[in-house]
Amino acid sequence: MTNNNLSVCAPKNWTFDVPTRNLQEPKLPSSQHLDEAAFKKWVTAHPKKYQTDLESLKGKIRHITFKEFNSGLAKAAQNLKKVIGDQRFYGLVEPGKSNQWVAELAHFKHDLKASKYIRLGEENAQVFKAIVKEKLKTPKGKKQAKGVSYNIVLYDDGSFSGTQMYNHVSKISHLFSKHDLKYFIHVLVPYITNHARKKISQINTNSISLYSAGNIPTLAESFPKESALDSVTEVLCRGEQNKEGRLMRAREIGMVWWDHKVPNSKSFPDSLARGLVKDSSEKIPFIPDIKEPYKEFSEK
Repeated sequence: MTNNNLSVCAPKNWTFDVPTRNLQEPKLPSSQHLDEAAFKKWVTAHPKKYQTDLESLKGKIRHITFKEFNSGLAKAAQNLKKVIGDQRFYGLVEPGKSNQWVAELAHFKHDLKASKYIRLGEENAQVFKAIVKEKLKTPKGKKQAKGVSYNIVLYDDGSFSGTQMYNHVSKISHLFSKHDLKYFIHVLVPYITNHARKKISQINTNSISLYSAGNIPTLAESFPKESALDSVTEVLCRGEQNKEGRLMRAREIGMVWWDHKVPNSKSFPDSLARGLVKDSSEKIPFIPDIKEPYKEFSEK
């Protein structure tokens, strides 16, 4: 029988106010498609010297349907369940963010059910760190905390630069190590770039496992020929004034969008997401303007 009223709260015996909505059956996205006619118009709106390389983007921008995304999540969740077995674990989520939506999909669709769901915080796991510190304020709390081995699961739909996940994991790892607490962090992210995978692997701990199902190609990987990459980054890496800055961005931004969202400008080229034309105020959108299903809940 499915429990439809799972609260996002602190573990048993942890007293901390965590105001957020209950975990609930996730809202599923509708099917989306790239507008090919608008894409061609966007390409030809640029100077001729860019058009050949921009035209080749059509075969490099990858649209992942919800069916494919959910299948990837199922595979990653199944691998995590094999490792974690029947051990208790805490799921860390943040209301109104994709990580809570992924946790809900994992819980309701793939039977990956945390003992408790705890607020994470938007950056550097700041809310979860506050919960742990509150627990450790008293001798009794310290004793209770040290008597447990903590399995922690972090969720996301995709990791592009890897910076946000790196910061969450490294801050949690540092805090638990500082207080001599036993822990293991499981990172569940169905799609990830090689760049992000490498960054997360650099965290100085053996208490981390990553569960993914698919690779996100970066802009740099999509254009191995230097001249083509130079041309494309001049158009797509807006705001970067020099070649070095554009190439750095190209190593971190991915070429993937989903039925449930188009990643933000830190992860996916804004020029593609919004149909921006270089050196012009013109916009020719060819990727749908998607309303993320988890944000509909957060606004209620």
